[in-house]
Amino acid sequence: MNHSIVSCLLPFAFAACAATFEDEPTDFMRFVQDEAGSGRLESALVNYVDANGHQVALVGAVHIGDRAYYEELNALFTGFDSVLYELVAERGMKPEPGTGTDSPLSMMQRFMKDSLDLTFQLEEVDYSPENFVHADIDPRGFAAKMEEKGESLLSMMLKLMRAEMERAEQNPNSQISSMAMLLALTSKDSARTMKMLLGKQFEDMEAMVSGLDKGSKGEGSTLLGERNKICMDVLAEQIAAGKERLAIFYGAAHLPDMERRLRELGFTRKSQEWLVAWDIPAAPAATPKPAVTDPPGTK
Repeated sequence: MNHSIVSCLLPFAFAACAATFEDEPTDFMRFVQDEAGSGRLESALVNYVDANGHQVALVGAVHIGDRAYYEELNALFTGFDSVLYELVAERGMKPEPGTGTDSPLSMMQRFMKDSLDLTFQLEEVDYSPENFVHADIDPRGFAAKMEEKGESLLSMMLKLMRAEMERAEQNPNSQISSMAMLLALTSKDSARTMKMLLGKQFEDMEAMVSGLDKGSKGEGSTLLGERNKICMDVLAEQIAAGKERLAIFYGAAHLPDMERRLRELGFTRKSQEWLVAWDIPAAPAATPKPAVTDPPGTK
């Protein structure tokens, strides 16, 4: 979508309409493949309105994506009074390009973006505008909450592994085989092939990670639920400060719970659109090999 068109239409995207969505769960990420062999990983932008006219958009963040995707987000965010963003950091910190590049997570993300020929969210999204508002937990609070709930990174990884095994048992065809992964890595167009393989997994990943949002006592986990609580507190602060058009820019796995919390606050879903995070072209047609002819004088 043209960036100027997005900016111009934004104020009208939230306008109340006669028909409303049913109160069914929203999909915040999807993979679309067409008959020509191209594919798209798409992230949702879902708009909500309350009785007082406050407008909130849930914008699903894909942390590694096409540069055009982040350019569209940068243009889109200029139309909001406040953009609440996720970042486990000291309150008010704004990320800069290259932030945290020595951490294991950043190293993995850098490897993935290079392998898939993509770019990294923290290097492409402009967090410097005044309307960007930090709405996440700080590192000490994160560690304290995990200890309070009896959680650890290892326990979360084990939960994730169990959930993945259960998903594999329920739908064996959804798994990427080792052979398919090896063929993708060694193909001439490895970045495209890998994106087609991984993109198909992302739809299920959102639901799987959301399903891990249970602490040892059945309450929301630190990873999702507790951080979402803080984001909702910041949202309330911004609304109290007179902000009317707000966006919450968080990973898609956070958004089903965010949507539930918005509905409890009286917000109604009004519209949804999809942003293309990965635009994957079809494989180039194979070049026919020239016919083999006998050298002159061989017959």
